[in-house]
Amino acid sequence: MVRPKGDKTLRPGDSTVSFEEAKEAYDSVGEEAFGVLEQEGIPLPKKPVDAKGNPAPDVELPPNLSNLSDQALGSLMTAMNKQIDYINVTLAHWKSKKDTFKEQADAIKSRVRRENRELSKEERDDAARTDRRFIEVNRELLKARHIVELMQAAVDSKRKNYQTISRIITLRGDATQRDTRVGSVTGRRSHFR
Repeated sequence: MVRPKGDKTLRPGDSTVSFEEAKEAYDSVGEEAFGVLEQEGIPLPKKPVDAKGNPAPDVELPPNLSNLSDQALGSLMTAMNKQIDYINVTLAHWKSKKDTFKEQADAIKSRVRRENRELSKEERDDAARTDRRFIEVNRELLKARHIVELMQAAVDSKRKNYQTISRIITLRGDATQRDTRVGSVTGRRSHFR
């Protein structure tokens, strides 16, 4: 049974919804989730900005990384960490969008299959996959999947760079401790002579 436009009342035995109703129901889920976090006081990282409030440039490892001062390494590490946090939140947002598009695509396929019960299973599947609404939503789903994969690769790359900086800082700390121990031992030996 097809409902008149704007009629949202459920009738006995009528538990299906129109595509537009399903799309509307799914569209806001991701934004609602972010809203719940905000209400709970859970801060989400913002896009990194420079001292003037402009979008911060991408943080890359400089070729002279091992020559940087400890302070410069610390600043680079902080900037990279902010980027990783922001990319992770944006990645979560796109994962949410991907899930939303998947639910919408499934709803369209179900609706089209239900509307074409007289056809064979293969014909119903073909009708669902070639439905204009399905193609539009499936396109958005594929785009979201690609964005998620690319963002995950970006996060992985940034994490590796972060670990490289961390390793340099650790090695410098180890070298300082080693020099201190050697100096202490040498000082003791000359003291006993």
